[in-house]
Amino acid sequence: MKRILLCICLVFVGVGAFIQALGAQAPSAPPQVAEEAAIRAAIAAQVDAWNRADIPTFMQTYENSSDTTFIGAHLNKGYSPILDRTAHGDAKKDDGIFSLVWRKGPQGWKIILDHTS
Repeated sequence: MKRILLCICLVFVGVGAFIQALGAQAPSAPPQVAEEAAIRAAIAAQVDAWNRADIPTFMQTYENSSDTTFIGAHLNKGYSPILDRTAHGDAKKDDGIFSLVWRKGPQGWKIILDHTS
């Protein structure tokens, strides 16, 4: 009987330690919350860069790829042509409602398609 009681006590101590260890860990956010936060941070950095007229930093939010596409008054394909039109002030012609397509790659979330009208 003493042996059974000792085993039961050890089980309760082990379960209690396990529950306490679980409670000590900070709860982690679901992955989609962290991904959304990363995209929101990228957009906020892009807004700040635009407001400082810092075009190179603004463009860091776009994927540096020949496939990156901007659709506005004209279609531009490729990171360099998009950077050129932005740096030369052509972006002022494309404002209003926009939609962005993002892709997560080795450098994090980047815009691969920008449609502004």
